[in-house]
Amino acid sequence: NIKNVKGAYLLMFKNNNTIDAPFVVEGAYAFSSSVPEYHQVIKVEINLSNSYLEPKYYNSLVMKIKETVRHELEHSTQGTERFKHYKKARENYLFYISQEVEIEAYVAGLYKLAKTSRQPFRNVLNGFMSKVLDSLIAKYKKTIQNPHILYDVTQRAREAIYEIREEFIIEAKRKYFIK
Repeated sequence: NIKNVKGAYLLMFKNNNTIDAPFVVEGAYAFSSSVPEYHQVIKVEINLSNSYLEPKYYNSLVMKIKETVRHELEHSTQGTERFKHYKKARENYLFYISQEVEIEAYVAGLYKLAKTSRQPFRNVLNGFMSKVLDSLIAKYKKTIQNPHILYDVTQRAREAIYEIREEFIIEAKRKYFIK
């Protein structure tokens, strides 16, 4: 329950030259399962590259922060017992984002982004899924040398992304009445 969130932290790191984008925003919802009514916090970490000084990135940054906060707030409403197998899921990103708690949280965040950016939810969702797929393919290209195996693995990733996207749409229809 959101009333159990005891704090929120916004951490900003400047002049980070290790990222290939103007900024990277990551969030975390942390809790103690032994004492669920205590120690629930939301953390949002912003890594800014040198290009953060350019005002043209401010709106995108604010939208990403809103999306991330909304995602983490959704986790605060889910109940700590739903996170039992969570650490194991984080090892495989496709498995991770297909978990019910993540589908609910990503849909909440992406819906917030769609509203904030005044774009249709499906466009925002498709953009998110494209970034996930591009990231996976880049990772596979670094580790898989055989082109036939690389093709098979990327095809399976595409199919998995499509199935996960459909789960996101089902959740959006259920929660936000998206058509």
